[in-house]
Amino acid sequence: MKSFFTFLAVSGFALATVFAQNITLKFTGATNGGAHVRIDSVKVQNVSRSWSETVFYPDTVLTFQQTGIVDAQGSTAQISSYPNPFKGTANVAVTMPQSGDATLQVYNLAGQRVAERTMSLQAGKNLFEVHLQMAQVYLLAVTTPQGRSIVKLLNRGAGPENSIIYHANNNVVEKRQSSNPFQSGDVLKITGYTTHNGTVIISREVQQPQTASENFTLFFTLPVAPDAPTVTTTAASSITTATATSGGNVTSDGGSPVTARGVCWSTSPNPTVSYNRTVDGSGTGTFTSSISGLVAGTTYYVRSYATNAAGTAYGNQITFTTTILPPTVTTTAASGITLATATSGGNVTSDGGSAVTAKGVCWGTSSNPTVSGNHTTDSSGTSSFTSRLTGLTAGTTYYLRAYATNTAGTSYGNQISFTTTAAVFSVSASTHVRFSPGNLQWSAKNGGSTATTHTVAGGGTAAGTWRFAPNQWDTIGNANSNISSSYSGWIDLFGWGTSGYNSKYPYLSSTTTSDYGNNNFDLSGTNYDWGVYNAIYNPKTQTTDAPGTWRTLTASEWDYVINSRSGISFALAKVNGVPGFIIVPDGWSSSIYTLNNTNRATVSFSANVI
Repeated sequence: MKSFFTFLAVSGFALATVFAQNITLKFTGATNGGAHVRIDSVKVQNVSRSWSETVFYPDTVLTFQQTGIVDAQGSTAQISSYPNPFKGTANVAVTMPQSGDATLQVYNLAGQRVAERTMSLQAGKNLFEVHLQMAQVYLLAVTTPQGRSIVKLLNRGAGPENSIIYHANNNVVEKRQSSNPFQSGDVLKITGYTTHNGTVIISREVQQPQTASENFTLFFTLPVAPDAPTVTTTAASSITTATATSGGNVTSDGGSPVTARGVCWSTSPNPTVSYNRTVDGSGTGTFTSSISGLVAGTTYYVRSYATNAAGTAYGNQITFTTTILPPTVTTTAASGITLATATSGGNVTSDGGSAVTAKGVCWGTSSNPTVSGNHTTDSSGTSSFTSRLTGLTAGTTYYLRAYATNTAGTSYGNQISFTTTAAVFSVSASTHVRFSPGNLQWSAKNGGSTATTHTVAGGGTAAGTWRFAPNQWDTIGNANSNISSSYSGWIDLFGWGTSGYNSKYPYLSSTTTSDYGNNNFDLSGTNYDWGVYNAIYNPKTQTTDAPGTWRTLTASEWDYVINSRSGISFALAKVNGVPGFIIVPDGWSSSIYTLNNTNRATVSFSANVI
């Protein structure tokens, strides 16, 4: 006699015999560990009668027995969640026995309601997405006019904001009947199918004689979802102005191969791989990372990272600050050299990581001058600069270096040297001389030492010796009272206004009265050069000039120095209170030193007070 069986869309798969005995088969999917698995379909094969039929979701019954929820009984709404446990988002099916209002509420374990939604649902299976932010256990309650059902939700990962989103009503037919023949005791082979991460997974097969209704749990072996790797960060070392070394140690791959690892850094905390990063191989274990392109004097935040199929994990955060160095500066060759001035400068090519607060040049007559001596200050910052040197001494060699200062200190450029223009005096149209550092002084006895005889112009000799005076302004004795042929002190041969008037030795000298030995106030008509009567040469016995030797000037040479040179030649002045002439070298200008009333012999000595 022919028999029949039925599939129950909600309650299961039903078989009927000729005696109208119904056998209900219910299917639940689970992992080997007991976690719920949504079943896509179940294939039922009658081995005894060689037929098969497949039941497709949502006609299968999805019951998560681990949360204590059993098949919907009577008129109460049925809840199913898949997957469970889940990461952030769960798919929830609420099967309504009849249309009506329903309220879905999610509570955390502290009893706080974190999400809620109330709406009118149609009879059949209604699909929702539940999003939960915190990884913990929640309770989902569904309340309808017919009663209240509760299911546990185990969230293992962070999701979007807490919410309940409605998707659709599947209008599931409550009961479906099969016409395939079945008799009690027929051997059934049952196989379940599910999809996991895009891959179809087949359950363990169940094969047995079927004599009564039964709830089947079909077990699926699902691939274990990997965890993120575990990684630590190595402290920074070898820190310079622009580079550093760090790294890390991947202590666990999380169950999936580590495909990339390295460090990431930023000037803000918690850098990620979207910032600057290194890529230092793959796999577990230690690695070293070279960080470059940094800015001097800057604090950086660094974390190691490791990436596998589950995502990217970060190690502990460290910080370091790049170093600061003194600036780098070069020195410009000297130019525009005169008697007392010159031009130089430099170029600050690097600030060392800190703003340059001062730059310029320093100079001296000894090697390696520093800013503790003579120096200019020519603004700040990097780039080139020009320095003007003043107050130099004619005919002197100077050493010069550029400098630049930042918070790390002062650095110096390469050293150069230059010599100022010598103080040359033209004594004729073709003859030029240099004056000694001090005036020429003469002593009749020189403290009792052996005197050297000198020929006096006009006949006769004079015994004595001579020297260079320590200063240009040494005078001829105390108020001229000691000047005599027997005076053993030093007489200034270039004393202000000393004269051998009327073939006499220059024992007379004027101070404030400008008495040049002829009782008037100008030099005209006097033999105002002592050299007229004392032609002293070096060597002392020499009576004519020799290259490289020195002597006093003749009257005609003095006349040329004072009256015939172009430009500024002399000025009247009081030097340390002593009146007299200031005779300047050729080419003197006010840029070297400003003198008043130049080339005028009839003005007051107070025109220039020095």
